[in-house]
Amino acid sequence: MVEFGVVGVPLSTWIDARIFYEASFYFSALVNLVAAIGIWFILPSAQNPKDAAGGGARAVLGRAKVWLSIVATVAVFAAMFSVYSYATAYLKQKTGLDGEMVSVLLVVFGIGGVGGNLLAGRWLGQHLLATVLGYPIMRAIAYLVLVLFTSASMAEMLPVCLLWGQCTPVD
Repeated sequence: MVEFGVVGVPLSTWIDARIFYEASFYFSALVNLVAAIGIWFILPSAQNPKDAAGGGARAVLGRAKVWLSIVATVAVFAAMFSVYSYATAYLKQKTGLDGEMVSVLLVVFGIGGVGGNLLAGRWLGQHLLATVLGYPIMRAIAYLVLVLFTSASMAEMLPVCLLWGQCTPVD
């Protein structure tokens, strides 16, 4: 399944460029509504609210590891959508490209992100510590490349956005 950010953000940017800014928000709201309805019908109803380990949902919510995971997940998604929020404005301002070309760059960014997630997953399984310690360094390098090599040339921006996406999670 394709993450909404990989396709939805570039598509929203394209809608903004072709129609108007508010239309991209209506599109996002519609996609989220369809997803919520789909989840409502696809998820099975809980037959027994108590899990096999005992205690049920309330016991699970009392665990510190669960709350740490929730906080970490919120932080990762906040960071990810912060990047998406500013990426369009940054690319338009620094490259001078129009909204449709920026949409293409965001698709490349998203493809890079999917590829980066696949690589990171493999590396985490094989070299946990090196991956965790190396990730911020790789991200810093990607941002440095972005700042140093941003240009109005689409051909130059495609590999830059691919690298940038590989160092940005899209989970």
